[in-house]
Amino acid sequence: MKPLSARIQKRLGNFRIRLHPLGREIGRHVRANSIIKRAAVSNEHRYCYFRIPKCANSTIVKTLAHHDPGMRVSADDPKGRRSKKRFTHLLKAEATGLDDLQRRFYLFTFVRNPYSRLLSAYLDKLGRTGGTYDFVRRALGMRPGEPVPFERFITYLERGGLYKNPHWAPQRSVLPIRPARLHFIGGIETLEDGLKTVIERVYGPGSFQGLQERTANRQEAAAKLREYYTPELASRVYTLYRGDFEAFGYPRGLTGT
Repeated sequence: MKPLSARIQKRLGNFRIRLHPLGREIGRHVRANSIIKRAAVSNEHRYCYFRIPKCANSTIVKTLAHHDPGMRVSADDPKGRRSKKRFTHLLKAEATGLDDLQRRFYLFTFVRNPYSRLLSAYLDKLGRTGGTYDFVRRALGMRPGEPVPFERFITYLERGGLYKNPHWAPQRSVLPIRPARLHFIGGIETLEDGLKTVIERVYGPGSFQGLQERTANRQEAAAKLREYYTPELASRVYTLYRGDFEAFGYPRGLTGT
């Protein structure tokens, strides 16, 4: 018998994850293995942070690790990569299922205005010459490494690319559980206040020592919205991400982002 190809093995692995008691609410549009790895679980302190790409998760993970006396994370970690490795993933949470997880763990995430999150993903991955996202360029009939105009990127999303990468997939789709199960949903627009709430819930009143901010490769997308969005593009993006706008209470207009 021939060994299974890597592609088939990956599909079987994703199928098994969805059958796991802690993986049964993962959406069908995304790779289950990727979603599982984005949960930052502390069995010791009984919390689980569900990381959403392009939602300041490096700063959040660095801040969580900084406040945990047992983690001993180096200050020289500009992108938070060492901090992320200190946590275990969702399937290793000490819970028998999702109901048990919700009872025993403090579950939280941080979200972002869909307009600025999408622009941040675009600027980071496609808005310059080079990069590693040539699958988008191929789908648009462009040359490898060629800068992709923002309008054409939105066209790619409309033509089936919306769930092809977690950096721009709808935020609800990269959460492994229903938002209703979460005990706290913070917004990165008020990140310090939100993290203060989380840290003091986990470690007690007065324990918050401030943010440990990511210092490398920041896109500052919220300040560039008017530079990239026209009313027509904003309307198209709202249609694509309407579920996120409604679920997390963000306004349809570009103001207040």
